Amino acid sequence: YDGGGIVSAQIIRGYNDGVTTYTATETVTAGLEVNLSESIPAASTDLAVAFAFAVAKLKSIRIWADRPMTFKTNSSGAPQETIALLADKPYVWSLADGYFAVPFLGNVTSLFITLASGAASILYIRAVVDPT
Repeated sequence: YDGGGIVSAQIIRGYNDGVTTYTATETVTAGLEVNLSESIPAASTDLAVAFAFAVAKLKSIRIWADRPMTFKTNSSGAPQETIALLADKPYVWSLADGYFAVPFLGNVTSLFITLASGAASILYIRAVVDPT
């Protein structure tokens, strides 16, 4: 945050095979960052979590957790999207990347999280959106 109402997030991608090293840094800016750091109890099934954004305003999103979980949008029974999050493998998308279309078919109004048995986890989401 630059103090003037602009949020700036950096997405850093890298590769190293022992011979070649490549790092690319992408800076995503907008006027709003929507964040979530939510504790997900062990053995949760379709736990409702309040989180919303307009898909047309999304500039980037990063979703990750330390345990595998299923992430549904807008409905537990007939979700708009179902994303299987892998443990410690961030799900990252940005408009500027240019390789993939936005991963959401429409506005996201709520989340439903399923965490298999075992320890609790924390779900982290960082979304940069245009508030205008």
